[in-house]
Amino acid sequence: MSLHHGAPADILCQKFNPSRGETLQVFKNIQNKSYKLSCTMILDTNVSLDIIPDVLRSRVVNNGSLIHFSDVSAVDSGLYSCVVWRDNQCQNVKETSLDVKNQDIFLEPKQSFTLSCLAKDVKPESMLAWWYPVGLNLPGLKSEYDQSEMLNDTQTGNYSLVIPHVTLNHTGTYTCRAGQKYYNVVNIFVCSDLEPINMTFSLGDVAYLKCHPHLTETLRVQWYREYDQSSKYLLTDTHGGFVNEKMKNRLMASNAQSYITILELLITDGGSYWCRVWGIRDVKRGLCFKRRVHLTYVGDYEGTFYMVYASLMASMLLGMIITVVCVTVLSRKRRPPV
Repeated sequence: MSLHHGAPADILCQKFNPSRGETLQVFKNIQNKSYKLSCTMILDTNVSLDIIPDVLRSRVVNNGSLIHFSDVSAVDSGLYSCVVWRDNQCQNVKETSLDVKNQDIFLEPKQSFTLSCLAKDVKPESMLAWWYPVGLNLPGLKSEYDQSEMLNDTQTGNYSLVIPHVTLNHTGTYTCRAGQKYYNVVNIFVCSDLEPINMTFSLGDVAYLKCHPHLTETLRVQWYREYDQSSKYLLTDTHGGFVNEKMKNRLMASNAQSYITILELLITDGGSYWCRVWGIRDVKRGLCFKRRVHLTYVGDYEGTFYMVYASLMASMLLGMIITVVCVTVLSRKRRPPV
């Protein structure tokens, strides 16, 4: 089951009958890079009907054989095993896989930001740290590189990372973990602004709007129709091949070149368009940039052809005037004196 950050999710386990001495246990299994499985029990009805980890109780509810997540995050990814027991013997096992995409957070340069990390159950011998593109942070220490600081509140388990001023170099994946236990995983994108583009069009023209002309890798691309800073709607998203229903017959998108083509332009197509290209590359470093393109309607007699034609005719007229003046002057000079 593939989900986005913040979406609800249900793990439907087998039905069990407590009156017959049956109990249900639910385990979360995570496979790390060394191909070893780490296993955490999140429910044991023989002990309690409540979810075991404190960090999950605020958003995970046990309703009989249904485990409901109100909002999933990347740390919820894993293989969930539902095991029904009776008389200390396993009756059956059911497995459900959750694959939750990392949350994408977009920031502006010089903006301050705090990444939360609640780890009440962290063991003293475990090295809890924030790992991110420009290094790592340990509890209670301030980074000399970017002055970021990891909190160290052992009473509440608050180990959030505070970044006072983000830069383009902060783009990438951030992970708060102790050993193989993950408490938070997010992607931060600090986007660079490309130079805006201004274009003119006439009725029925075709517009080619490019976000980045030299894109050499496959990244996620979104195009928006923008009316003002707070009002815009999505035209196309290469993730899932989304194209706005209103534009399906007139809009084509190319992920490889990060551009869109709008056919048979109308007067109402004039205005601002906004694009964003982003993604995580190797070593958890990322890339993000954005650009605005403004389309201006100039009318049939203000189009490129007529502007060139008018310029040419003006040049010809000026040439004729100069010729007449020159001929007049020369003829006067050649006229014999009276």
